[in-house]
Amino acid sequence: MSEIESVYFLVSVLSFLVASSANIWQTGSTVSSGNWYNQELQRIQQVPPPQVTAHKIERYFLGRPARTRRDSLYDVAMNSWSPIDHLRENKGLKNEQTRSTGAGRVSKRSSFDEEFYDVAYIIDSSGSIKESEFQNGLKALQILVTRAKPSTLYAAINYSEEGHIHFDFQPPYKAIELLETTKHYGFRTNTQDALKKCREVLFLNKTSGVRGGSLKRVLVVTDGRSNLNKETTLYEALELKVLGIEVFVVAVGKYVNGIEELIGIATTRERHLFRVDSLGGFIEVVQLIPPWPPAIRSNALD
Repeated sequence: MSEIESVYFLVSVLSFLVASSANIWQTGSTVSSGNWYNQELQRIQQVPPPQVTAHKIERYFLGRPARTRRDSLYDVAMNSWSPIDHLRENKGLKNEQTRSTGAGRVSKRSSFDEEFYDVAYIIDSSGSIKESEFQNGLKALQILVTRAKPSTLYAAINYSEEGHIHFDFQPPYKAIELLETTKHYGFRTNTQDALKKCREVLFLNKTSGVRGGSLKRVLVVTDGRSNLNKETTLYEALELKVLGIEVFVVAVGKYVNGIEELIGIATTRERHLFRVDSLGGFIEVVQLIPPWPPAIRSNALD
């Protein structure tokens, strides 16, 4: 095994273990690690109901606190989850509502009002995605912009055999306009190049419009495993995470080839990996997320 293959293997294992760090509940006889691994992959391959994925995106990617979320969407999502997911969600909600403010003081209101986000979309435009589906993905991302905090800035990279910086950080109205002109290339899949350019050209480049003090996030939209320079894909994802950038993944397809790679790209398995059956289904998911509350939107734009 070459040195770079050894590094790739170690990063793959570590990324999966980190992404799988949430509690695993198990009863009965002990399950071997191999069986557990296969069971986890099978579970992640399952596409949840759209309401569940909409709730996860709204809460974890958009970062919207409970007071800005629509209760009916929250209730439907909660009722659709398994008992184990219900326990995880309640634990997360409790932590969100009781953030420590130091010296034993506890606040029920997060610093969300003062937070601002710089988001990079990384969009797979390889040959495995049809042009019509690619356009559905762009539409879903445009709708997602209208569901996010209005102070958010957006950049976009679309990639096939290499990553192309489509636009650097722009305000929401401009991002929606520019997404309309994103090109579909239709060749092989070089995810690592897109991740690398995202780090070097967008987040580490002050001329890109990236802001100091922003919460930085990446959303990768892809239908599966890379097939060009794939040995460095997880390494490039790790380089983003080391900088404190959260990496989210929308894994597209009823069955995703190379789901292990996407688990490794995402910061965590439970909060950062979203499953949709198609890019048309991605539209359905984001449409379930209510637009930004008018009162909050007007305050942010003042």
